[in-house]
Amino acid sequence: MIFHKFQAPTECPKVGWFKDATKLGHEFKSVRIICLEKRRVDSIITTNKHGQIVNTARAVGSDSANKQDLIESFLSRGVLDNSLPPFILVSGELFEGFTRQDSLLEIGQQEWIYVVCELNDGFTVEDAKDEIGLGLNDHVPSKRHNPNDFKKRLKNWIARRKNKGISTNEDDCQEWFDNISHSFTQQKVTDIIQGVFKSAHAAEFMTPFTKSQACKKARSLTGLEKVYAFDNNTGASFETSLMSMFREYDEFGVCSPCVSYLKNTLAEDAFKQRLENEKKVELFNRVLLERLLPQYNFHKKNGTLDQFKPIRLIGHLPQMIDVENEIVKCSK
Repeated sequence: MIFHKFQAPTECPKVGWFKDATKLGHEFKSVRIICLEKRRVDSIITTNKHGQIVNTARAVGSDSANKQDLIESFLSRGVLDNSLPPFILVSGELFEGFTRQDSLLEIGQQEWIYVVCELNDGFTVEDAKDEIGLGLNDHVPSKRHNPNDFKKRLKNWIARRKNKGISTNEDDCQEWFDNISHSFTQQKVTDIIQGVFKSAHAAEFMTPFTKSQACKKARSLTGLEKVYAFDNNTGASFETSLMSMFREYDEFGVCSPCVSYLKNTLAEDAFKQRLENEKKVELFNRVLLERLLPQYNFHKKNGTLDQFKPIRLIGHLPQMIDVENEIVKCSK
């Protein structure tokens, strides 16, 4: 690897330092590459009307840590020989290279080299973000795309097709994947497709809720001031809600009721999943009343409550390097 140093922010790298994108070994379906061109960095369109960087090719947007790595690389080493510049449309709208662009803006870089493209007939900038924003990763330092990036873009692609009246099946999703460069195994691709496909179809026939939305809906339907909500498929689980219920019991001696809701569940699976949620509550109530309460009363009657520990915490795992190597106990 050869790096070409330049004097940031006033000096612009030379076109010849970058890979000639017009001679790429494969043709893109969504765009045709026109040329590599010098443009003012502050002329590139990267934000929405609220001034937010719209890096929708990434599930979590632009990465601040990776941006800092890029800044340090630009300032200390320069431009990697034969790397690809960011991709823009003729209009100046960026669709690949958001973190690099953000890095250039932060160091006050005046001009940069960009790959200028035109959309092919029938394709949108979102299609270009799918194909190129996910598939290309030739800059250094790099941040590899992850499954969540693909899940987000695939979900959006299905939605765009639906808005055009086009139905989508799993084979269509596989074809979408095949047109994007990635390093996932076929099993991983299948898992992503099935997960997104199931979620998309669930949303079509089932009202989606976040935990806060579910609580709000439950309060409006019951007239109660407080209701706990848990789902069947995410971090908003019954087990998580249970800790909140325990805290309320500990403080007030009573506990607000709860409701369950379904996440990424097909309508035909709703009955089965709701039964599973009911079984979790029944299990807790049964263990509490039939197992724990009688044992508590027994030990209380015999003055041996100090021996009654339903949940036994034996300590904490050793994690301080060169300091801890055995189970750690904090309390006396």
